[in-house]
Amino acid sequence: MSVCGAVNPCANTYILGFDGFTTPPIDTPIGQFEFSLLRAGFSYGANFDSTSLQMVIHKGWAFDWNNPVPGTLSDVVRPVNVMLGGRVSWGLDVATGGGATVASVKIDADADVGLSTVSANREVIYSSNTKGPKLTLANLITLDLSGLLDLGQNVQWRFNGPNDFLFQYVMYRSATNDISRVLQSAPGLASILQPLLSFQGTSSLAVRADNIGVALRIEVDGSFSLAADISKLLKIPAVGAKATILLTKRHTDATFNTKICINDQCFCIGVYSRGIGRGIDQCPSGTVRDPSGLLCYPACRAGFDMVGPVCWSRCPSNFRDTGAHCLKPASYGRDAGFAWQFGDGLNLDGAMARCQAQKPPGLPAGMRDIGVSCEKATYGNGAGFPLQCKAGEDQQGALCYPKCQAGFTGVGPLCWRFTC
Repeated sequence: MSVCGAVNPCANTYILGFDGFTTPPIDTPIGQFEFSLLRAGFSYGANFDSTSLQMVIHKGWAFDWNNPVPGTLSDVVRPVNVMLGGRVSWGLDVATGGGATVASVKIDADADVGLSTVSANREVIYSSNTKGPKLTLANLITLDLSGLLDLGQNVQWRFNGPNDFLFQYVMYRSATNDISRVLQSAPGLASILQPLLSFQGTSSLAVRADNIGVALRIEVDGSFSLAADISKLLKIPAVGAKATILLTKRHTDATFNTKICINDQCFCIGVYSRGIGRGIDQCPSGTVRDPSGLLCYPACRAGFDMVGPVCWSRCPSNFRDTGAHCLKPASYGRDAGFAWQFGDGLNLDGAMARCQAQKPPGLPAGMRDIGVSCEKATYGNGAGFPLQCKAGEDQQGALCYPKCQAGFTGVGPLCWRFTC
């Protein structure tokens, strides 16, 4: 390992160059780091000269929760008292005061890192022109940019306490990468964007997580195409060249709110999927489903079967069901008859009982004898009731869907909201 250095003791500033110095993983309150250093600069003391060590945050995003609009990106210069350069691996989980993780980042690339440790705000600034990070937002959206190279990007992490922090990632140059394809297939983000629009050509991506919520800004500079129903509802052209998409979610919200800004005019659009739906299959209380149809009726009396709006008497077990009739059993001979037997009373009641036990049952109750068959008894069972959805579901057409969240309106498998 070789070292060279420059010292400015008047400004308490020291700058060192390295060749071949690699650190083990270092756990700190601002994440885990591992460095393969090429250069390092540091200054100490409360009154260090901030002009000697500065980091530029290219295209920083000045987002305001009190006025949640996409805004613009602009360069910001931040003083630091430690500056490192070389291969940097950095892992960070961003959590609220309540302990919930709202963002995670994993980075492994050649970069410059600036640390501010002497001011009220502890801050890390990361700047890189190589491959991207892996980001997770609110456990709902995952962005994996690690397969993209030659990205202009920076990360800002400021921590002043569990209720006062800021994490921000900005990708301000994508070179020849088709980042639009990555964004539109990203887990969590794809389900938000696909019902709204498709686009090509992304000039910038900004992500922010702080103690209030999570925000994501996508600037499209290529072409976009709005979904037909969105274009119709908002009465705006379905295609264009430039647009800005803003997703915001306060930590108390269940889903992301969406704004699409076209030609400096912003439209609030909330949408999420409630599933593909299922067929209606529930009968109203006090009814049962007709086995042969799609309507519900009161249950038939005992001994009767339902066929649509009519209840038909059931054939005895030894009769053959022919639809509206019951075909009688085959005829039988009576043999020699049944005589009085020893033990019978002084009458033929015993002989009659033995005869009745051997012959088939007679005409079923309510049926009419028409010769070789018996005509079934019937009665009407009403006009019937249509199938319906379960309680807590919406019926649209022949499908049932879970009810939308408050403020959303269901249209098929999607829940929409057009207010901010």
